[in-house]
Amino acid sequence: NTSAFQADAGSSILPTRSTATTANSPFFSMRTSKKLHIWQVLLVAAAVATLPWFAAGLSAQKILLDTTGVRPGWQVVSEDQRTDAVVAAEGVWLKNFNETNFVYTDRFGYRDYDRLRLVLKTDEEIRLTIIPDITTTANYTFENQITIPASESVEAVQLSLHYPNFKSVENFGIKFFSARPANILIQEISLSRAAFWGRMAQAAADYFRVAPYSPFTVNVMATPRIFGHSAFLYFLPGFLILTAAALFSRRFGRRALAALLMLWFVTDARMNYEFLRYMTHDYQTWVKPAAPQKTLRTYGNFYSFLDWLRVHRPADASSLIFYSSDNLHYPRIAAYYLYPVRVQNQQGGGPGVYVVYQDRAISYNEQDKRLYRLEQPFTGPGEVTIVFDENSFIFVSR
Repeated sequence: NTSAFQADAGSSILPTRSTATTANSPFFSMRTSKKLHIWQVLLVAAAVATLPWFAAGLSAQKILLDTTGVRPGWQVVSEDQRTDAVVAAEGVWLKNFNETNFVYTDRFGYRDYDRLRLVLKTDEEIRLTIIPDITTTANYTFENQITIPASESVEAVQLSLHYPNFKSVENFGIKFFSARPANILIQEISLSRAAFWGRMAQAAADYFRVAPYSPFTVNVMATPRIFGHSAFLYFLPGFLILTAAALFSRRFGRRALAALLMLWFVTDARMNYEFLRYMTHDYQTWVKPAAPQKTLRTYGNFYSFLDWLRVHRPADASSLIFYSSDNLHYPRIAAYYLYPVRVQNQQGGGPGVYVVYQDRAISYNEQDKRLYRLEQPFTGPGEVTIVFDENSFIFVSR
């Protein structure tokens, strides 16, 4: 007879149940069935709970502007003092503008609408920025800004509003900026609410969106963000749970360790993607273009200007008087790049070679042959010997 009891030397006698008996036990079947039933209920409850998310995402939409014209609630605020919205059969035109704002005065929040859609075309590259309240500090982050290239056909662009600044919005602003006078045709501006999976896709897009290169990028690595918050806040709970499971759970330890490795892979891939984006941008803007079109990160075409200056400055000039309004570091960089020529920063007044780079406050007066700054002369008579662009040139005062 097979004993239902097992005993080892020095141990108490404990009853055990055979595997076959356990598997065929009505109690075991009832307990397993009960567990399955609970999981089925939870899954159905989760599916039902997501239905309002899907329904809201499919139904909430508000047209603010289309080919029939501008809907009530809009104002056009021109910062260049010459632009108005012109309604035509094909849409709404902004003509010959540099900086213009569309302001929507009705109140809403990202719980009502969390996605902005525009259908437009432009004949010059423009920078589009969405601002939660344009009448106050006009705060915005890099997620709220997009560059739209020139195009001959209309294209649709979408921007997420699911960020803290857009929790409650009044005087919502859309800022159009162009470095050169541009003409833009707008066929649609609309608000909508993304479905549940649309929000999950937006979270992934936020995570892999790289912050624009700034003067601080060389020293600080920007934290990836999701919905305007540090991605670390979303990853931390999962990281702590997986770490605890890997350290203390015999059943799930290996799976938790594998999940931690996968999490590390995702974060490492995100970091390498950021480096690759910066390198690709450098190649597209500095390495690939011809010399006049080269720009470098936050310096624009300054290094191209220095190459041009080294060739076209007067050969007998031992010093240059440098004027620029953009960056205080420019004279120092120029001094290093043009050595042994001495570069003096804004020490004009007398005779010499004046170098002006992107300073709109300085102009040349054809009548008295002087340079003017804020409508006041600050040099003696001379001549502009060569021009780099509209606001950059060499002036020689004798």
